[in-house]
Parts: sequence; C-alpha cells; structure tokens
Amino acid sequence: MENKKILLVYRGRFASCPRPKRLYLQLRKKNIIDICSLDTNSLDGVTSFPIIKKTPSPLRRLIKKIIMRLKIGSLAEYVASANCELSIEKERVQRYDWIFIHDLSLLPFFIEHKEKVIFDAREYYPRQFIPQNDWQQELLDVYDYYCSTLLSKFSRKVTVSQGIADEYKNKYNEDFKIFKSYPVQELIESEKKIDIDKSNINLIHHGGCLPNRSIEKLIEFGGKMGKGYHLYLMLVWLDESYYKSVCKLASKFENVTILEPVDFQEIIPFISQFDIGIHFLEDIEGQHAVSLPNKFFEFVAAGLMLLVTGSQEMIKETRHHKLGLAYEGVSDLNKLEQDLKRVDRSQIEIFRRNTRKTAPLFDFGKQFEELEQDLSL
Repeated sequence: MENKKILLVYRGRFASCPRPKRLYLQLRKKNIIDICSLDTNSLDGVTSFPIIKKTPSPLRRLIKKIIMRLKIGSLAEYVASANCELSIEKERVQRYDWIFIHDLSLLPFFIEHKEKVIFDAREYYPRQFIPQNDWQQELLDVYDYYCSTLLSKFSRKVTVSQGIADEYKNKYNEDFKIFKSYPVQELIESEKKIDIDKSNINLIHHGGCLPNRSIEKLIEFGGKMGKGYHLYLMLVWLDESYYKSVCKLASKFENVTILEPVDFQEIIPFISQFDIGIHFLEDIEGQHAVSLPNKFFEFVAAGLMLLVTGSQEMIKETRHHKLGLAYEGVSDLNKLEQDLKRVDRSQIEIFRRNTRKTAPLFDFGKQFEELEQDLSL
C-alpha cells in the first residue's frame, strides 16, 4: 500500500492503544495518515479530528432501545450519534482511499463509505465483559444490534484471533480475516532500566489494571513464590479505585513491585530485562478463551520465557513452540507454584532461546503484506 490517503478511527486515546498505533507505524512509511480519536494532536505532524462524547436524554435513550429491539439497521447512525459525534466533515471523509475503523460503535458513521472501510474487531464485542449494571447490559445490547444489522454491509473485516473469528461466524454468519497483534519491528531502544536483583528469577506482567484481568491472582501467586522470585507489575490504571486496591494488596509482599508504565514503543526493550513474562486470564464467559492478547507477542519479541493461562491460542502457541508453561486456568495456584519452582535457570534459558527463535515468525510487516493481498488493498 503506497501513496494512499488513509484515515484511522479509534474511539479512545489513540496514542496509548497498541493495535491501531502499530498499524499507524506500518502505514505512515509510504502513505498520508490522518486520525480520528478521543485525543487530538497526540502524534506530531498528524492531522487529527476529535470524537466528542455525548450523554443522551432519557427520550433519546428510549427511542434508541426501540430501534435496537426492532433491529432497524437503517437507523444505526441515529443510535450511534446518541453517545458521540465525529468532528470530521462527511465531505472530507470522501477524500480518503481507505478507512480503518477500530471500534464497532463507530461503524454506523461510515456506512455510505463501506467500500473503503476495513473494520478491525479487536474484541468479540457482544461478550466483551460480564455486565455488572443496566448501563453495561445496554452497551452489550447495542453491540449485538450493530453486529446483527451492520456487519454484513462491510466486506473487509479482520480480527485478532481465530477464536474470535469463529464466534462472529457462529453467531452472525460473518467471515473475518485473521490479523494477529504482532509487534512492529520498528522499535525505539529504551533507556529505561530498573535495578533488578539478578540473583532472583524475575517475572513481569504489563497491561491495563482492570478487575477482569486477574491481577489479584497474579499478586497472590507472586507472594506464594517467595524468596528467590520477584514479580513486577507494570500497570496502566484504568479504574482508579481498583488500582489503589491492587497497590495495597501488592504492598503486603516484599517480592511484588508495582512499576510505572513505559511508552508503547518502549515496552519490548524494557521488559527484556526480566526472565519470565506472566499473564493470567480466567475464562469469563468465553471471552478470554478466544482472545490472543498483545502481550503474548511482546513477551516473545522480548525473548522471555512464558507463564500463561486462559487464552486457547496463547496456550497452543506456547506449547507448540515450547516457550514456557501454559494452563487452562488459574484455579490451582499451588500447582502453578510447584511447576514453576521445578524450572531451574538452565531450563528458563532453553525456553528463552526458543522464544528468540520464534520471534521472527511474528512479524507485523510480513503479515500486513499478506492482508493487503487478502483484502485487495
């Protein structure tokens, strides 16, 4: 893809989201890129257009619910515009050769440009989380409405894993190409180091600090490992009260440390200081089971041994390439503790050699070239 004018659309803070940011790094080499997101001017030299959040009136919410219940697809933009609006003019949108959309809730704004759209489903949206209140259940209902009425209108659709693609096929009979979250080879060297006791076996976890990420289980596990092991958690706090509770729990263990997050492009060189990448996922109504997280590929690119649970594809890749230890779930922390303590330094180094050997297979640039051919971009 060369000499194209491309719009990247993301309903969040673009600079801090790995998947659209990786796509930007790939496309900017030979194309003109504009961004439409919640944060503006987050990237130097890039024209950006803000997405403006809105709060619908009670009447608007009622009308929206009726439209969704009746599955009236022609009014999808009315439903979407109840919660946000795009500052970019429709006339300007027509000038783009391609439009990459990274959120299901933004598809309604681009129906008339569907031939130019590549929809990147980062999640299986209708089961993105377990609803804890009416507002969250309403959001999942909105996602189901969009999937039922809009997906068939867009021919170019990709997602992060085969498991998620299968979910969309089974529920909505829609086909998605697989475009995994491989790292971009264009990485800056991180000068950020921390003082690590190399006599310990050092484990690292990085990512969002959310209640569905099993952070408490990670901390409990780190504490159980005891002397000779140290768990580092590099967390992006997305829920302040939960983050504070996690920090309080971590403070009870001398061998568990909370780290400040580094910039997206510094993650891989920074975490390469450690020995083991650890990621616990519990199967919350199947969502985690079908996922394939960014951090799996970042651990591999950093040359770490892996200790992972939950994601079926993450388990499969870890076992196939002999990258470390992989389990279905985290219900038995005692078994995980015993198994890891049986792995000595020499075995850790064997696993790390395997990850370094495997890393070149997960190349974003090569994968994107294949996607260009598959989608006729």
